Amino acid sequence: MLPNGYPFELNHIYDCWKRVVRDAEPPCPSMSIDPAVLHSWQRCLLGQGRTSAGTRNVSSRDTSALAKKNREFLINDGLSHLEDCHQYLEGTKSVLALADGDAGFIHVIGDHDMIFHVARLGVRAGTCWDEHQAGTNAVALCLEHAAPTQVIGAEHFYSTMHSLATTAAPVHDINGRIIAVIALITPVQDITRHALSMIMTVAKALENSMQAQHCLDESTSRLIEMNAILGSIADGIIVWNHEGIVTHINAKASNLLGLSIPVVQGTWVGAVMHLPEVVRQAWEHSQVLTDVETTFAVGSRHVPALVSLQPFQVDAGQGGAFLLVLRAIADVRRLVNFQTGTQARISFNDLPVKSAAMKRVVRQARSAADSMAPVLLRGDDGVGRIQLAQAIHNEGPRAGKPFVAINCNAIPLELMAAELIGSGSGKDSPGQPSKFELADGGTLLLDRVEALSREMQSALVHLIENGTVLRLRSHEPIAVDVRIIALTSADLEKMVAEGTFSRRLYYTFFVFSIVVAALRERPEDIRFAAQRCLERLGQQRGLELGLNDACLKILETYHWPGNLRELEIALEQAAGQCQGGIITPDDLPDAVRSRRLFDIPAPAHQVLSAREAQREAIKRAAWLTGGKVGAMADMLGLSRTTLWRRLKDMDISVKHYRQR
Repeated sequence: MLPNGYPFELNHIYDCWKRVVRDAEPPCPSMSIDPAVLHSWQRCLLGQGRTSAGTRNVSSRDTSALAKKNREFLINDGLSHLEDCHQYLEGTKSVLALADGDAGFIHVIGDHDMIFHVARLGVRAGTCWDEHQAGTNAVALCLEHAAPTQVIGAEHFYSTMHSLATTAAPVHDINGRIIAVIALITPVQDITRHALSMIMTVAKALENSMQAQHCLDESTSRLIEMNAILGSIADGIIVWNHEGIVTHINAKASNLLGLSIPVVQGTWVGAVMHLPEVVRQAWEHSQVLTDVETTFAVGSRHVPALVSLQPFQVDAGQGGAFLLVLRAIADVRRLVNFQTGTQARISFNDLPVKSAAMKRVVRQARSAADSMAPVLLRGDDGVGRIQLAQAIHNEGPRAGKPFVAINCNAIPLELMAAELIGSGSGKDSPGQPSKFELADGGTLLLDRVEALSREMQSALVHLIENGTVLRLRSHEPIAVDVRIIALTSADLEKMVAEGTFSRRLYYTFFVFSIVVAALRERPEDIRFAAQRCLERLGQQRGLELGLNDACLKILETYHWPGNLRELEIALEQAAGQCQGGIITPDDLPDAVRSRRLFDIPAPAHQVLSAREAQREAIKRAAWLTGGKVGAMADMLGLSRTTLWRRLKDMDISVKHYRQR
């Protein structure tokens, strides 16, 4: 099988074959025959009774995906390796063959006459030359021992093959399995000592080609996977190497920066966009950046983004690479608004609209919803101004966009500027976005707008008129598109006269200044508001809630100094202690059930004048007595004539109270 030298003693080999194979005698000690050949002869003697080689058609038994892929490679590329080798054998009586791991021939090329000769021995595409079919031969022994093999003359089991010399070398796949055999068949007298090394070289070349193709396929597969991953990420991704050459950019980054992927890849990153100073410094010093707000200059465009930069090592022989993550500021703000729960959920259908006063308010609010002008909602605390603001937002073109609500009275004066207009990023500060930026594209609700400092009032006017905001410690104005809705219960006219509220800001709200009446002035809305409140409470508790008639009458005749907010609190308390889901008068808070009003002392700077206090006392007496002038006079300690005169002078009508 692996002869030690040339030339061969063909007669001695034949004598050994004749003794063992033809005469079926045991081998003698003087026989110098390859043990592998001898064992093959013995197997063949036990396994068949033919004296000539046979053939059978074969197909690959391994149906795995890798086996199919390897066979496709052998069929498509194996022939080219045989042809390269055949160029050096052209003019000789030789045949080159490629067989698979089952000894089934795939390609056979070579001398025409020799091909015709070996075809009669079973060497042709689609047939098998394993030991069972062709006896001892180089292809079968190569597969048996997984080693390069050469079988000379009478070493072949069948006498019809004694005129041949067969040489074979295995081809291994990436897992080390033999998947093919390269074979050379020549007349025995033409065999040379170089035949085996030549076939081994061809086999190794085919192995290398297959492994290179496998590596290329793996690289392509990894590249496809990486591109799919980068494309599925919601953030923009840009990767460049140690030289600054962009190696990867996903579609999100391309769209955000307005860059073409084919143009950017392979280009120096500084040639396609101007990196902000903070990113450039981190790149030069291989530092990590995490969620830094900055602006990229791409041509004439300025793109604000939240960026992170992560250096990483590719391999030991090269410098590091860098991964830049870009998040669109609009996406970040949308996420912030979603996480903080500042979404508008109320529509006009959710508002208690039965009274003429409230219907008028809703008509004005619907008109405001279709406009872009600022809106001022006025009225007492608890009348539902915030709910009306949400309905305006949801009715207009900004529905679904950010809805940011701020209580101006809750922000300390020393922090108001930083909270409202933000601060620019510095060397030691990442910067803070303004509330106007967080509401960009949507609505900013300013509750108790009268609490704004004069500086913030001026900034608000500037924003409304110019659509830009300038952060503290920043020199670059930021364009924002935001709708302003302001709430107040203060006497703005008086504040303007005193100089504590900006006249320009006051007139800015002149287009839509809507006054929401107190709940006591629109009793028709009480029933509807109570029903909506009970529906919500019932859903939370998993039961159906209702009011009996006596309870509803109490609600409709109560003064409700806390307006809708007080009504909701009273019903929530009653729902927690009612039996069977029906609220009765006994379930209501004592103050509501007894119609008792509480005098809340006003702050020192809000002392009522004598006329205002007198007017308030007459109105409360009217509520408690149902508009009965006689009872009102007794309660107030006035004569009926004096009371009638003051009712007329103060333009107070008792008719409304009598209808209650």
